[in-house]
Amino acid sequence: MTRSGFNALLTAAEGGDPEAWQELMTLVYDDLKRIAHRQMARIRPEHTLSTTVLVHEAFENLAEQQKLPVRERADFYAICAAAIRQIIIDHHRKRSARKRTMDDPQGWSATEAARSNPEAENALIALGGILEQLLARDRQLVEAFEMYYFGGLSSEEIATRLQVSRRSAQRLIARSRAWIADALID
Repeated sequence: MTRSGFNALLTAAEGGDPEAWQELMTLVYDDLKRIAHRQMARIRPEHTLSTTVLVHEAFENLAEQQKLPVRERADFYAICAAAIRQIIIDHHRKRSARKRTMDDPQGWSATEAARSNPEAENALIALGGILEQLLARDRQLVEAFEMYYFGGLSSEEIATRLQVSRRSAQRLIARSRAWIADALID
């Protein structure tokens, strides 16, 4: 689909057209699933959240919003990246909370026990908190990080979305990564 066709579809979906939402879902489903799969593999190969569920939940969250602040493909994928990040972090927060409320790990299912990785879950939860802190300081760094790591956008697409040069987008990604790495070490 052409860029103008995609943008027209976004406008129709934003206007509440259910057929446009369905067409948009069909059009971006494989891309979002690939992005979600890559993110889940980065986090932990033995994750409990399926990529299909992640994509559907992200799309449902977007569909529930009355207005999407998007005008083009990069905007849409940036919002999807933020939604995917939030779903992953919330999933691990809930999972971690549920584990803490269970007094006896013997009560866990065999699958839960085998997939338990407290360090990875704690790191994800910490990442969520760090991104919230960084958001208060520099929204653009968070957006660049989310689009790159959670959305799979290229530095060129991020540059377009943030209205900066490609090199500036690369610097934003590097700065956000360094800031997050420093915060995780502390």
